[in-house]
Amino acid sequence: MPSSLTSRIDGLSIQHPHRPLLLLWAIDQALRGRPRLQHWSVIREETDALLAEYGRSDGALYPFWVLHLNGLWEIEGAGTLPLTSGGRRPLVSALNAPDPLAGLPPEDHALLLADRQLADEITESLLERHLDPVPAGVAARIGWHGPGPADEVVVSPSSPEQTAARYRSLKRSAHASAERRGEDRSAPVGGERPKRTRSARRAVLLRSGGRCENPGCLGHPDELTDRGAPLLEVDHLNGLAATGEDVPELMIALCPNCHALKGRGRHRHRLLEVLAAAVAEKDAALERLGAGMQEAPHSGL
Repeated sequence: MPSSLTSRIDGLSIQHPHRPLLLLWAIDQALRGRPRLQHWSVIREETDALLAEYGRSDGALYPFWVLHLNGLWEIEGAGTLPLTSGGRRPLVSALNAPDPLAGLPPEDHALLLADRQLADEITESLLERHLDPVPAGVAARIGWHGPGPADEVVVSPSSPEQTAARYRSLKRSAHASAERRGEDRSAPVGGERPKRTRSARRAVLLRSGGRCENPGCLGHPDELTDRGAPLLEVDHLNGLAATGEDVPELMIALCPNCHALKGRGRHRHRLLEVLAAAVAEKDAALERLGAGMQEAPHSGL
């Protein structure tokens, strides 16, 4: 059975940025209101230089075809195209003549248009996992203007299964970003503050459901700001300096009062044990639920 959109995107190899680049271009086209399907000649003209410069690819042919095999790309008449002798992909000449229409699958395209937050999360995830730090040339060509406000409203998807799938995707992005950077975050260069991973923060806020994650919170665990965002502060359980990693299973969302208790309270060491256990339990539950989603019928996520 086909897997969810986030699961299919998570399956892309970190070593090959040409596929994510073509996806980023297609997502930008969708959000700009361009047609879902465009001719090969148009796609090639608009993406060849981008893919050659940043995608470690000779041009659009390879990602154009391989994304189709990954279930992330639709090519009209793909089954009728003659392939190379190895049967791996068509020749450029085989695409030039029929000039087939291609683009995102219809259900994925519709989902991205209906859920702008998901489209933004996927864009950020692709950039963070495959192109961190993001080259200015890439950002300009895919219409990326950077992340929104740091206290953005994180709206939970409509079901626990969708929450789990999105959480696992964001978590994988955070881990991939940490691995890609390969740096000791406990010792930032030049006295600068460590760079926070946006996908890790999003994952923690999503996992929290907009409520303080201290199970013994006695304040206002579901209070909101004037902008409608959860009144939560995302912090590392043991401090970023102790772990050097921005990953959600080492982080927690707390209301300001519980955050202060964690850092300065007389019983903070006992509280930390409670918080760590609560995070581990919620993280494991989402991982189990999300893992089951990968083999489920296409959910549209």
